[in-house]
Amino acid sequence: MNIKTAIFTIACLSAFAAGGWFSVRTLPSPPPAKMSAALNVSKSAVLSAPQMSLPPFEIVDGESVVQLSGDVQRAAQVKVVPLKGLEDKATIDAAASVIDLQPLFDLRSRLTVARDALEGAGAAAQTSREQFDRTKVLFAQKAISQREFQLSEAAMKADRETLEAATASHQGLVQNATLHYGPVIADALTAVSSDIIQNLLAGTITLYVVSLPGDHAPAAPAHIKIKVPGWTYLDASLLSPSPRADPVVQGQPYFYIAKASIPVGIQAIAKVPVSDKAMFGVLVPDRSIVWYAGLPWVYVKTDPEHFTRRLVADAKSAAGGGTFAAGKLRPGDMVVVSGAQLLLSQELKPRDITQQCPDPPECDG
Repeated sequence: MNIKTAIFTIACLSAFAAGGWFSVRTLPSPPPAKMSAALNVSKSAVLSAPQMSLPPFEIVDGESVVQLSGDVQRAAQVKVVPLKGLEDKATIDAAASVIDLQPLFDLRSRLTVARDALEGAGAAAQTSREQFDRTKVLFAQKAISQREFQLSEAAMKADRETLEAATASHQGLVQNATLHYGPVIADALTAVSSDIIQNLLAGTITLYVVSLPGDHAPAAPAHIKIKVPGWTYLDASLLSPSPRADPVVQGQPYFYIAKASIPVGIQAIAKVPVSDKAMFGVLVPDRSIVWYAGLPWVYVKTDPEHFTRRLVADAKSAAGGGTFAAGKLRPGDMVVVSGAQLLLSQELKPRDITQQCPDPPECDG
């Protein structure tokens, strides 16, 4: 019984296998033209897959040029403004610091007290001298006693000594003021009324000490510009030489005053003219400058889709804000004020890097 069942099972399996082989052999194969077309379609799909490439970049006459389409410029909010011409004078930078006025005011108070004491002692000495002269005449005429004469003489001598002491005290303070601040400020401190001192007390002007380079010291300019952090440039006028140099900054110190109230201890930069000869250039907005290799650059829009990176040559801070520059930059050049950093980053990216797949995870596997 078992043997018959096994023989029947083997016969069935053989029949099924023979039928499957026959059906495969008799199916029609696809034409060669259709197979070629399918391969071409697959190849075209791969070649036409979106690629992510960098904006075109090239070197033209030694300058870097980046190309951005109008659509990309609008999407990146790239904005440009024209450069304005600027006439400036050659200047050098010098250290400037705001003077602490408290010691100066304390010295003025002491000078005021000493001056009042001197005036009082002078008046007393004058009175006692006149009294002694009258007493001397009366004593010669035997009109007064010798004791009265001696008392008058002693009073005169005492007042004279008081006057001499008051004079020495006042002169010592004046010398102290001269040694610390120079004769101009010393005279203002000793005067009964001084516009400079009153304005300093009111806070309407600020006193600076500016350390000029040694080769510039013999001819300190009457007017300079001072750049204070957080402020625009301030006009400052020469007051006098300073008898005390800054131990940190080398140079010949001068006192300058400017009409502004600046906190004590602020370290500023003075723009000191070194020549009356005018320099012609352009005023570059600070927001248009990008730094690369330690140098300032701007991107100039040379046509609707091309931006050229140019050096901000002979750059220095302009008195009214911004940067004065010369070199290849000209008035009317359209410089990028928004998007310059984007252009630089695109320019510095490695070239010839493409990606066949728009979404990297899709390329996995």
